[in-house]
Amino acid sequence: MKLKKALALVLALVMCVGIFAACGGTTTTPPADSGTTTTPPADSGTSAPPADVDPGEVIEISFAHDKATTHPVHLRYEAWAADLEEATGGRVKINFYPAQTLLTLAESYEGVKSGIADISVVTPALTPGVFPMLELFDLPVHYNNAVVLSQVYMDCIQNFDLKELEGVKVLNVYCMGPGAIATNSPIQNLDDLKGEQIRAIGLSGAAMGALGASPVSVAMPETYEALMRGTCDGVLGGLGAMTTWNLIEVADCFTITPFLSVSSFIVMMNEAKWNSIPADLQAIIEEVCAEHNVPYVQGEENEALASIDKFLELGKEVYAIGPEEEAKWMELMQPVIDEAIADREDDGPAREFYNTMIELAEKYNEGTQSYYDYYLEVSGK
Repeated sequence: MKLKKALALVLALVMCVGIFAACGGTTTTPPADSGTTTTPPADSGTSAPPADVDPGEVIEISFAHDKATTHPVHLRYEAWAADLEEATGGRVKINFYPAQTLLTLAESYEGVKSGIADISVVTPALTPGVFPMLELFDLPVHYNNAVVLSQVYMDCIQNFDLKELEGVKVLNVYCMGPGAIATNSPIQNLDDLKGEQIRAIGLSGAAMGALGASPVSVAMPETYEALMRGTCDGVLGGLGAMTTWNLIEVADCFTITPFLSVSSFIVMMNEAKWNSIPADLQAIIEEVCAEHNVPYVQGEENEALASIDKFLELGKEVYAIGPEEEAKWMELMQPVIDEAIADREDDGPAREFYNTMIELAEKYNEGTQSYYDYYLEVSGK
């Protein structure tokens, strides 16, 4: 039953998301019979119609991101690019600039907005103030897994008219989901966490501070060395990141936190570049992007479960914050939640947005297996 529910959620990602259109007036209607009613954002009048282009011309699109060419996420991007080139009959070609060779993750938003790269992957937590509503996803909420979180994220983007997404074309969204803290000393409770320097970005850092830890801002590609050299005592990140960034090599202990660490990734295109693409090719790009959103999300889910398996295989010390301990952590973090919401009331319906996150998480959690439960199952505890 749980497996069927998870599969249904994965399939719903394509059915409900289609393609997020946020560059004034570029919209996509969800497929028929999707069960989702979406009101496209109002036309801001800022988007130019697609330019006329020679049908024989090859449109080259630069794609900058932070992952190495061997990273599973880059391999998924390559598969998308290959399918896109095939679907367009070779009229669209993606040129990759991986491993921060053109833009660091923190520079991605400004880089794609200014046209340094045509496409980049943006993490809202790394651009404070730019995405006030989406930053709320860094606040603690219990999500069973990456599929649930990604569904909640997509629903919120569709259900709210987010001004912060104007001016770019959103191609895909996917999330790593609830995560873990990688350390060399066990963290089983709040006492263990006090005074520890923990890498945490965005509002997750404020939450860690409320729990008694000292948040440290470190880019994910730098966490391996930071943990190895002791620049930080621990790294809060998605479960999948523990293996894909090789933190499993430099950490002895892993604490699964079902309500902490949300890493969201928004694949964005420069608005002017999008407007320069002929309408027929725009339609193909949207279709191929929608098809690939499921593999993106399922990839994150598979990597999270594989990380738990790897922890146990290597004999690492693994802990999981259960419901009783989670309630204690949530109580301490409530002031951070309230403050973050209050700080954003002028930017949009922050309280309604956060409450919707909780309601949707509860809805999609029902009947699905959590990483906490999966760990208990495979560990025999």
